[in-house]
Amino acid sequence: MNPDTRFDGTINLQSLQLKRTQDEDLLALVSSLIDQNSELQLRLQELDSQEKTGGKIIEDAHQQAREIRLRAEQEAQDRAAATLSEAETKARLEAERIIGEARQKAEDIVKEKIQSAVYQGSEIIDKAQERAQLIVEDARRKVETISNGARQKTNR
Repeated sequence: MNPDTRFDGTINLQSLQLKRTQDEDLLALVSSLIDQNSELQLRLQELDSQEKTGGKIIEDAHQQAREIRLRAEQEAQDRAAATLSEAETKARLEAERIIGEARQKAEDIVKEKIQSAVYQGSEIIDKAQERAQLIVEDARRKVETISNGARQKTNR
């Protein structure tokens, strides 16, 4: 063997070992990248699932918010209707009370006016009777005077 060929063989051998080492490193790198890719795909699927779940949760929350708002609006309308009904009832009762008081006052005023009119009428009647009595007495006196005068003339 030629010393040159031996050197070439050694270089080839070293080159083969280097190549194998490089291939092993490359295989390890590719294997590592495949593992990372698988892990990233799993994470991506998890994120996608979480995104769908989050979207569903948000959609459910919106639906619940709509239902709560509708219930609150209905409850507010029911309360308003009850309050309005209660206010109408109170107003009606108050109006009836006021009308009753007004009627009573009117009746009291009418009674007072009637009593006053009866009293004034009685006074007028009493004065008229007194005056009639005076007129009757005056008329009797005049009749007596005339009668006395006529008797005196007939007696003469």
